[in-house]
Amino acid sequence: MILAGILLGIISVLTEPWYSRDYWHPEGLDYLRRALGDFFFGFFPGSVACVIYEAVLGKKLAKRHNRQHHWKKFFWLLLLGGGALFLILVYHGINSIYASSISLVVIALAMTTFRKDLFWDAVLSSLLFGLLCATGYEIFFSIYPGILQAWWLSAHASGLIAGIPIGDLTFEFSLGMAMGPIYEFLIGAKLKNK
Repeated sequence: MILAGILLGIISVLTEPWYSRDYWHPEGLDYLRRALGDFFFGFFPGSVACVIYEAVLGKKLAKRHNRQHHWKKFFWLLLLGGGALFLILVYHGINSIYASSISLVVIALAMTTFRKDLFWDAVLSSLLFGLLCATGYEIFFSIYPGILQAWWLSAHASGLIAGIPIGDLTFEFSLGMAMGPIYEFLIGAKLKNK
């Protein structure tokens, strides 16, 4: 959980230049404060998305008896492939929030193709994490009215659902889908009831 959060925190800092170009631009923050905010924006959701399925449904990790694949090596290929796909999509004009979402879904589909037992982990993590984030956005936008119009560059172009940008909802659901099963995939574990 912590390692996934750190990894996503670093990825968030590295990808911010694309998001601030076409998706959002928090005004009034200098580079250091924005970088810290980006790190924590990746760290906390990444950490929660990894465990929400297990926590809500009372699951625990168990070792798999059949580990035919070298999951750790394949994981790095997934990560690099997802990053390459993101860059290709952004290069071809796809908004960064949607490029991220597509990349995350492709990563999740690849994991669940090789590990079919992680399918429901991915689907339910997506739903649980997406709904949790939607609630968080509702609270955030009610505390800071007008921030959506001030910081989000393309939120209204993509549309809103219940006052939340569709791009953000798409990203949160796809993040849950990819991060939910990633630890189990990486270490070759399966989930079982407690």
